[in-house]
Amino acid sequence: MPERFDQARLEATFRACRALRHELATPLSAAGLHLELARRAAERLEGGIPAKLRSGLETGKQQLDEVAHLLDGLMALGSARTGAPGRLDFAAVIREALRDAGPELERRGLSVRASGPSGGLFVDGFADELGPAAREVLLAAARWASPGEAQLETRSARQDVAFEFQVPLSGGGPGEMLFKTRSRPNAGLGPFLARWTFEAHGGRLEGVEDGGRLAVTASLPKVAP
Repeated sequence: MPERFDQARLEATFRACRALRHELATPLSAAGLHLELARRAAERLEGGIPAKLRSGLETGKQQLDEVAHLLDGLMALGSARTGAPGRLDFAAVIREALRDAGPELERRGLSVRASGPSGGLFVDGFADELGPAAREVLLAAARWASPGEAQLETRSARQDVAFEFQVPLSGGGPGEMLFKTRSRPNAGLGPFLARWTFEAHGGRLEGVEDGGRLAVTASLPKVAP
């Protein structure tokens, strides 16, 4: 009974996320339309739009666009997988994520040295969620990095398996911004959804700054092969 109850609550929460996204999209779209109409009307004023009014209209449009972007997060959560997870080789998932992220890491001047098992670390989960989440973890750290050597380590502890990605910091560290939607330009929802994915799989995702380096660690409960 508790398992069925929890599953029902989870599925209801996902449906609510999807419904909220659609409900919020309507007034936001209307607000954006009226803001654009106000801007066009102001353009017709004699002498053009005063600087303060122009700045206010532009800021309002930017903020509306940001909220509309965040709505995609509700849709992503609402579309998350339900049901029984599968048995996955966590180490293999991480190495695949590294291959996928490789071109972007190279573009940022990072040379990655991988260590630890490349297979044989098992978890229960959804590969189509954990794979993209792991890739986003690597990219989230890379956005704060300066060119140089990065280190990726997979490891197994008594109860958990984990991977740690270390990069040299470029300037100040991210602090609490690492996994937020506004953490870096073009980061999008990736860092936020990556943290949700690992936590939704019963694990953790955290970043620590130390000695000019940033270490991001993701862990999940270990299971037998």
